[in-house]
Order: sequence, then structure tokens, then C-alpha cells
Amino acid sequence: MAGLEDTEYQEKVINNEVKCRSFKPGEGIAGRVFLNSQPMIVNNIQEDNLFIKSETSFVRSIACIPMVVFNDVIGVINVTNKKNGQEFTHQDVKMLKAVADQAAVAVNKAQLWDMAVTDSLTGLYVRRYFMVKLQEEIHRAERNNKTISVIMADLDSFKTINDTYGHDAGDRALKTISHFLKKNIRGVDAIARYGGEEFVMMVPDADKDAAFGLAERLREELANVKLDKMPPITVSLGIATFPTDGNEVEELIKKADTAMYAAKRAGRNKSVKYAEHLMRSVLLEEKTQA
Repeated sequence: MAGLEDTEYQEKVINNEVKCRSFKPGEGIAGRVFLNSQPMIVNNIQEDNLFIKSETSFVRSIACIPMVVFNDVIGVINVTNKKNGQEFTHQDVKMLKAVADQAAVAVNKAQLWDMAVTDSLTGLYVRRYFMVKLQEEIHRAERNNKTISVIMADLDSFKTINDTYGHDAGDRALKTISHFLKKNIRGVDAIARYGGEEFVMMVPDADKDAAFGLAERLREELANVKLDKMPPITVSLGIATFPTDGNEVEELIKKADTAMYAAKRAGRNKSVKYAEHLMRSVLLEEKTQA
């Protein structure tokens, strides 16, 4: 948002200190344009009962244009208060429609990209995209002599939730837990749904002790997350670090996974750092079972 008369308020909007209002289809001028897929000009909002007043809107006149992709409206563009108190014209609408069409294409591409790289249930990255990001981060770390830690996390006894409360309840729990995990990592970190109820996190510039501290904080705080009349869920976590535990994506994932299963075998609801003796234990167990 730009061009507000109150520049201090404008800065607060830009910095997300003030949340802009959203409208449902059919609600207000923007909602009507979204619903009808037709531009609207209102040159005196005092004379139009569709306009929803706000003490901080500063709106005197408005041109609202739908953003259309393949006959579907995906949003609207609002332009308010033409300079020098002039009225919006149909020529303005024609120009703004050209802008809206370009914006709609850009937004649609971004939405399609988001759908391709995020899990539809949890909103986290999909496994394949996470692996690409991890590879890129390893290359960066190699150039700058940095560390990266990988944390594998698996929800304990999650099958019991599905069996007892149903898969819909299980899906709701996964969404809640995913939101909690995403909210409680840094912006430079990345998290993906690895499969089922298993998650993987990438923590750049963090050695094994720092990553272990993060894992422990997540583990302890997850026990306090409310899950819609369901009991708290615990999590087992395993940590592996580049370059001490490996230089390749698959190697780091495997070793973090080995540490996570060591946490499971140790009684669940634990965080475990990878160490070589854990891999020897796995190999010995596999040999015994063969």
C-alpha cells in the first residue's frame, strides 16, 4: 500500500504493524467486484452504501478492478483518491485493467509454484523441494566454511490418534503441529513434511549442540500444544550435522533418521544426536534380523 495521506500510518501498514482488512465475496465494493467480475468506480464513497467505512481508510473515491485468470477472479486491485480530487474515468479503468491482468498472471504463477512445493495438508514444503533447498544450502556452507544441521522428527504413537479419533482428527492434529513447528523455527530455517507424520528441518549455521537445543525446545513445547479434545502428542527427534556427519544430502538425512529411531528405541519423546555407534547398532540389528 502506498500514497496514503498519513505517511506514518502508511509505514505501519507496510511493516505489518497494522493489518489491512479483508473482504468476503459480495462484501463491500471489493467483495462485489470479486463476485461479479466487473470493475466498479465510486467517485464519492459517501453516496454509495456498499462502501464499508473505516476511521483510517482515508478513502474519498475508489476504482476497483478484478484480477482474472482463465475466467476465474483470483483477487481485486483497489486504487483510491485520484490526484487533485479528480474523478476516476472509464479510461482509468481501461489502464488499470491492463495492470490487473498482468498482476493476475504473476499471482497465478506464484500460487501454482506454491502448490508445487508445499504439502496441501500441512502447508509445509514437500520432501522433494526440501532436498533441493538442502543441497543448495550445503553448497553455500562449503563455500563459506559453515555448518548445517538436519533434524528428523517423528510423532510418537500417531497411529493411535487415527485409530481412536479418526483420520479427520489426525489430519487436524497434523495441521496444528505443522503450524507450531513452522512458527517456532527461524526464517532462515526450512521444514518439510517428509512423509506421514514425519518431518525434516534444515537449520543453517547451527552446529550439533545448537540444533540439539532447538530440538529439545520443540519437543518440550509440543507437549503443551492443544489438539482439539485429543491428548498431547510427543515427538522423537534425531540430529545430524554437515560436515562432521556427512557431505551429501542423502547421507545427512539417513544419519538424522538413524538418530531419530535411536530416540524411539530409547523410549520415545527424546532428542538424540547422531554418533557412529548408532549406525553400528542399526547394522547389527539388521544383520540379526536377516
